[in-house]
Amino acid sequence: MVFEKGGVCGALAKTFANLNGMVGVPSFVVGQPGHAATLTYELRANSSGKMVPTYRIQNDVSGWGRSKAPSAAHWQCGWGASSTSSDSGNYILYSQDALSDWDGYVRSLETRLLASTFENAEDRSVIAQASRGAQEINFDAIRMQIDVMAKNGTSATEWEVFAQGVAEDLVYYPLAMHDLIKEMEKRAGEESKVRLEAVRLAGLQRSSTVTSSQTVNSDACVRVAKQLMGEKDGSVATFSFDGEDALKIKLGEHLRGGGVPWKFSLDGGKTWTELTDGSYEYQLTEEQAELITAENNIMIQLIGVNTVNCIDILEGAKATLKCEANDRANRIYFFDGQVPKSGYQMKVDDGKWEPLDVTRTFEGDRVVKIRTAPSGATMGRVQCELSFTANEGEASLVPYEEMRVNSYSSSRDGAAMANRVIDGYYGPGNEFWITAKEPTANAWIVIDLGRERSISSIDYWRPKNLNTNGIPRWGRMTVTVSAAPDTGLPAGSAIDSSSFVEVGRYGSNGTSMAGWNDADLSCALQFPNGPIKARYFKIHLTDIYFSATLFDFWEVQEPGLEAPSIAFDRVEAGYGSIAAQTVELSNTGKAKATIESVCLDSDDAFEIVEQGAQGIEAGAVDRSWKVAHPRRGFLRARTGPRFASPIVALMIRRAASSRSLWRSRLPQSR
Repeated sequence: MVFEKGGVCGALAKTFANLNGMVGVPSFVVGQPGHAATLTYELRANSSGKMVPTYRIQNDVSGWGRSKAPSAAHWQCGWGASSTSSDSGNYILYSQDALSDWDGYVRSLETRLLASTFENAEDRSVIAQASRGAQEINFDAIRMQIDVMAKNGTSATEWEVFAQGVAEDLVYYPLAMHDLIKEMEKRAGEESKVRLEAVRLAGLQRSSTVTSSQTVNSDACVRVAKQLMGEKDGSVATFSFDGEDALKIKLGEHLRGGGVPWKFSLDGGKTWTELTDGSYEYQLTEEQAELITAENNIMIQLIGVNTVNCIDILEGAKATLKCEANDRANRIYFFDGQVPKSGYQMKVDDGKWEPLDVTRTFEGDRVVKIRTAPSGATMGRVQCELSFTANEGEASLVPYEEMRVNSYSSSRDGAAMANRVIDGYYGPGNEFWITAKEPTANAWIVIDLGRERSISSIDYWRPKNLNTNGIPRWGRMTVTVSAAPDTGLPAGSAIDSSSFVEVGRYGSNGTSMAGWNDADLSCALQFPNGPIKARYFKIHLTDIYFSATLFDFWEVQEPGLEAPSIAFDRVEAGYGSIAAQTVELSNTGKAKATIESVCLDSDDAFEIVEQGAQGIEAGAVDRSWKVAHPRRGFLRARTGPRFASPIVALMIRRAASSRSLWRSRLPQSR
């Protein structure tokens, strides 16, 4: 019917089971998450070539670890019905191996049947041991031993030794081993729980490393063991670099109620931190987290138990980050502006790791590391280390973020390629803008600075490969720079060529330029007549190609110094000096003001009596300079208002200048 009418997984699984049964092959349907599969008996060659009976899964999706026991068919040997897991279909592999040793299975069963004729505890213990001796892996024999030991008041040490033997005998059957030791924990009491847990976990770890040379069902054994260790009820402890429990080591849920003493090591067991106060979690500091490595993992040991468990720490993957430190802008820039949206962190010098912030500036000598953010038990991995150095005049660079490409003669790969000239990223020098082949020697690009600015020069950055088309050959080509004011057009509107006025010419028909060599990646196009105030700049090359990696525009940024008036108390001639007054200097500009000197433009009635700071940062206020009045020995014979103008000599980028700072009207002194 299934072949005539069709069917999904359930119909297929039942068809497998029915067809196998028709020829005498044991086969039955089992459930998997959202699916139906079939367990079917087969003979399979082991590592020595011998055919051994076992089972396989037909129409499989989730494997042995997620296969449930048959709900309609009987439990083979009656084993697995009391399993702690609903996914106990793998008990069929365990029971089949027991049945394959038929003589041992029968002797074990017959020995147990004798137990009902003995009432003495010691006799029943001997019978239980004999039943187990007939077949060491026999589930019923082990359960009988557990019953006898629980009634006989077995010590914690005896339980531990017994569990170790069970774990060793059932190494190929991790779920059965897990279930039996869990049963021991319930029957033995709290005083044995920690030791038995350690034995169980050590057994699962051994099962997770079984190979095909040991059993034909090695894949099932490893998968089930790892699944059991990954469950909340299977982990001795957990750890995560992020999330709600970031940097916390926590005991497994099953170990949190009994005040279990434990310890952990971050350096491969050289040093340990003990927790004996009943705490089931420990919050690591940032400094401690830095000690964690994939080589050492995090070692966990329950105090009083010999077994050492590990929380596996994974090395972060290597990522491809195309970014660099632009030392002129003091910023980090990415190729084509492709900034990672999340998953990365940065650390400045010896500071703490923090989310990557590409809008941040790094002035002075700085080292910035970028890494993939740690997640779960996977470490962060440093992807790059960027260095910034102290520079004078960084503030004069027009921010790339405030510029736009307005228009161009052509672009080989469209607008995205043209935008590379203002993305702040030079990189390997092979990712640049280049025009298509122009019909005449007329290649150009227009940059919009966002507003009118006073520009003193433009730095042109060429592609690294000197053989690239479009690099100016100064001996036979000319670069012309033209400027246009703010035309009032909406942003993005192409500026008409008639709006531009030539402000600089370089190369064969202009200012002589040094020839290129491999070390020279850029050149400065200085304006011969000083700073040019404009919003749009057109850079034109007399060639059929024009290529550029970056354009840097240098804006003249002068300090903006301001100060309030100074008021003196009334004084009379001959009555000594008065207190010096503070000269308050406010730097309202965007560049640091370096003060060379301060003097007073007056009629000798005032004088500087206290030298102050030699520099004022942009946006800062200085109150270290002092002025006094009247000048010592000065007789005040004249009347009327007096005027005094302090003159401050400033050092600004590329030039020094002196200027009258302010003029204040001072009250008349008598």
